[in-house]
Amino acid sequence: MPRQKRFFIPGSYYHIIARGNKKEHIFLDDNDFNFFLFLLQKNWEKKPLNILAFSLMSNHLHLLVKASAEPLSSYFQPVLTTYAIYFNRKYQKTGHVFEDRFKSFLIDSDDYLYEVFRYILLNPVRAYLTKDLSTYKWTSFYYFYHQDKAQPFMDFSIFFEICPDGSQNLESLTIFLAESLIKEQVWPSNLDDHLQLFHLQYLARKICKIKNIDPNSFFNSKYKNSVVDAQIEFALQAKEQFNIEMKQIANFLGKDYRGFLKTIRTRKNKQK
Repeated sequence: MPRQKRFFIPGSYYHIIARGNKKEHIFLDDNDFNFFLFLLQKNWEKKPLNILAFSLMSNHLHLLVKASAEPLSSYFQPVLTTYAIYFNRKYQKTGHVFEDRFKSFLIDSDDYLYEVFRYILLNPVRAYLTKDLSTYKWTSFYYFYHQDKAQPFMDFSIFFEICPDGSQNLESLTIFLAESLIKEQVWPSNLDDHLQLFHLQYLARKICKIKNIDPNSFFNSKYKNSVVDAQIEFALQAKEQFNIEMKQIANFLGKDYRGFLKTIRTRKNKQK
């Protein structure tokens, strides 16, 4: 099957993800992390790109970027290729270091932009790598806190929007990061499941805000027309925007899968 062509819009924001082949580690020591940051900087000097947030994990990485006029691949492919050569030489390995191409998710709204920003920064906390982001050296939060150590490619514009006083007063940024997404629960270790839960939580929060529905009511099994309509809209958007299966959507809502499908069909038939 041919690869799906990337949908690229110059000047737009994207959530970039790359992970190790077969979920294997891509960073084994501090030198590996530092070399990857070095590559981001060297490539930025050739092709400036706004990197607004990042988190480097043991077997994958997240970046929030604002695209320039050139395709994202022209920036990230050289970085990933060079890093893979370095990694294989250092650890005497062969074969792929990264799993296929990097993934890119287009960010089409301000709400989604800030949720992705928060999601990326909180990744090390949810993976139990740290309890204090100011001490975890492989996320942009650390460099916002220690700006004397930051490299030029690190764009802190969103940080300063949320936290105008910078590292002198982190209260507003801390509150922003601590705000719970809807329906808090244990985050899965699997990256795909982790992303799926994030997208479902983001959409649930968005729909509740638009429909003026209390989040507790959104997950309530009691029948109420306004809530059911909101749940159906949520489900259709989750499937269309993030390609999440209806079975997972129903499970997230705490609904019987077959019963929920029947409800959706009934509503669609009434609208004809």
